[in-house]
Amino acid sequence: MSDHVVQIVQHLRPGGLECLVLDLTRRSRSRSTIISLEGTREESINAWPRLREFSDRILFMEKPPGLVPRLAVSLARTLTAIGADVVHTHHVGPLIYGGAAARLAGIAKLIHTEHDAWHLDARRRRFIVRTAMRAFRHLLVADAPNVAGQMNLHLGFENITVIPNGVDTNRFTPGNSRIARASLNLPLDVPMFGIAARLEHVKGVDILIDAMTEFPELHLAIAGDGSERESLIRRVDANGMAGRIHFLGRVDAMEDFYRALDRFCLSSRAEGLPLSLLEAQACGIPVIATNVGGVLDAMDPGSGFVAAKAEPAAVVDAIYGSLARIQVSNPRDFVMEHYSLDRMMIDYEELWHGNTPNQSSDMAAA
Repeated sequence: MSDHVVQIVQHLRPGGLECLVLDLTRRSRSRSTIISLEGTREESINAWPRLREFSDRILFMEKPPGLVPRLAVSLARTLTAIGADVVHTHHVGPLIYGGAAARLAGIAKLIHTEHDAWHLDARRRRFIVRTAMRAFRHLLVADAPNVAGQMNLHLGFENITVIPNGVDTNRFTPGNSRIARASLNLPLDVPMFGIAARLEHVKGVDILIDAMTEFPELHLAIAGDGSERESLIRRVDANGMAGRIHFLGRVDAMEDFYRALDRFCLSSRAEGLPLSLLEAQACGIPVIATNVGGVLDAMDPGSGFVAAKAEPAAVVDAIYGSLARIQVSNPRDFVMEHYSLDRMMIDYEELWHGNTPNQSSDMAAA
């Protein structure tokens, strides 16, 4: 396919949205470029070595903090210079700057994917997003039915296409847990739970740590970094749990992380359709997660267990429930059937090149 597809993101740091964009670029049959509004090439690649594979397909606008209206003009010039035919934006900043730039550059095909909807609870954010979508006339995509419903409720838009996130089931496969634990310097002969998340308030890692105080026999491996790292370490120390809570920082071989676990936990306060939940299940690991965003859509009902609320007591109940239940299905089969990267790629390729995927959802205006 000859169309040049340009995906625009706020930044390129390890995260679910960013990994999804890399996967789309790697597997696309189209010419494909990623533009990051923030950051520099050197800093971003040094912080996330996976980007080296994409170094010839990534551009950085080096946006400073705050509102920068002139960035839309610079971005439009960049889109024209590289011959962009399709602009695909992810999240709010790219929605605004990318939408304006695409229209200034005369690019007809403009697509926007919402990866979560919790930020639309804020009235000011709703106004900004609604205004941008009306002004630039994006084709709208949600990564889960729940996200599409919230977009309809808060923004009043129809014809939202639902394209569920997909994961690479050739990379994320079951494996030997002892080998995986050894590679991560984790203890070999203990029950191991794990969470992979940015260490930020919205991800609720503190909730899971508090819940783990009820299970002195369990260990917890934490993959990820963020602004709450030090406060979480202090929380662990204060609860006398330092010997069984393992902060791993950034983990590049995430397939080994999942393989090392007996259960994968996600204690988020808000989510879209979380890739980590799908990746863990693709590795054959049962999951426990709080009932937020698209979590129920992403969870195998025969092996997963949901916490009713994002609070320690509910997570404790869910852990007890998961440990007690008889697993009646293989979570990998669930991901293979519903959330493969191949299925997602087909749907996005169809959308980029003028067709509507089978998951299109025509929603009544609110």
